[in-house]
Amino acid sequence: MKLLNIIYGVGIGALLLGLISTPAMAVTIDLFSDVNDQVDGDQAVIDTTDDSTPVTDTNTSLTGVIGGQRTISVEKLTGVGEDATKFSIRQTTQDAILSSDSGVQPRFSILYDGDFSAGGTDLTNENTQKSFLVNILENDLGASLAFDVTDIDNNTSTITQSVAAGATGNTFFRFDQATGSANLTTAESITFRSTNAPENLDMRFDFIETSAVPFEFSPSMGLVFFGGLFGVHRLKKRLKSC
Repeated sequence: MKLLNIIYGVGIGALLLGLISTPAMAVTIDLFSDVNDQVDGDQAVIDTTDDSTPVTDTNTSLTGVIGGQRTISVEKLTGVGEDATKFSIRQTTQDAILSSDSGVQPRFSILYDGDFSAGGTDLTNENTQKSFLVNILENDLGASLAFDVTDIDNNTSTITQSVAAGATGNTFFRFDQATGSANLTTAESITFRSTNAPENLDMRFDFIETSAVPFEFSPSMGLVFFGGLFGVHRLKKRLKSC
């Protein structure tokens, strides 16, 4: 019986290992761990006007940032007087923070267009990476967010994801849901931005990288799994009859 249990356990373990893919190396987009024009440890932009012009700031020679360069932008779309929206990269806590006064509708973006490799960057890492990953830490009202990717031939693709109010944690932007014609194996620039943010939105996130799409238990995978269990069960019955 002890041998039977060992065989049964090995069978289940082998089956489960077959369902789990070995993680591949992610492509780091931004760890938010470096800024080079610090004001209280931040790279920050603030917009207090409604002049249809965003406020931008560029940092170069950065570590933990794809291409070594980051340009942040924020724009106040609605609001009156000195009401403002602010977007900042905080090195001390290694996160990005959007804050908006009451009545202010914000729009933010982060552009990465620094010194990519000569033939562009393979965001798929030889087809092992399937999505962008953003870890959202705070999100009070929800927003629509997007990644734009431009390749070395100047083709662009966009991946959009709606994030519900209060939703936090890992948020995936799947490559197979991109619209456009960019080649993600020869990326030359990347923009992460809001596309439709409500008034008063406050949001915080702490890294951007690529990722394999999380494991999904599809109906076909279910057949494989339970078929494997059935095979192990038959083996168990045969061993009992011996």
